[in-house]
Amino acid sequence: STQSTWGADLAAEDTQLPQTAQAAHQAGIYLAGSLNRMAKGKEPQPFNFMNKGMMTYVGGNRALAQIGKTRWQGLSAWLLWRSAYITRLVSYRNKLLVVLSWARTMVFGRDLSDVQSYPHEVAYRTS
Repeated sequence: STQSTWGADLAAEDTQLPQTAQAAHQAGIYLAGSLNRMAKGKEPQPFNFMNKGMMTYVGGNRALAQIGKTRWQGLSAWLLWRSAYITRLVSYRNKLLVVLSWARTMVFGRDLSDVQSYPHEVAYRTS
C-alpha cells in the first residue's frame, strides 16, 4: 500500500511512473512532505506524479525535447536543454563555470590530454 511505501520503494509499487530523475525528484519531495506531515500527527497525502516533459541530448548540437504536446528537435531543443541544465545548478559560480567550460569545449574541442594508450603486453625483465 502507498501508506507504507517510501522513497525508492515507489518503483516497486504497481504504478506507471517513469524510471527517471524527474520522478525520483518528485518522490523525494513527496517523502519529505509526508514525513513532516506525519511528525505533526497528520496523514500523508497520496503521491501524484506530474510529468513536466522530457529532454535528452543526442550528440553534437542536437537534442530532443517535449513539454506537453510541444516538441522540439535539433539546435532549438539543444539550446532549451542547455538552459534547463543551467537553471538546475545552485550557485552562480557553478553556472558561470559550466558555461565557460561549454564555451571552451566549443572553441578548442574536448580535452583528451589525460587519455593514454598502453600496449596490450608489457614485458618485464628480471635480471
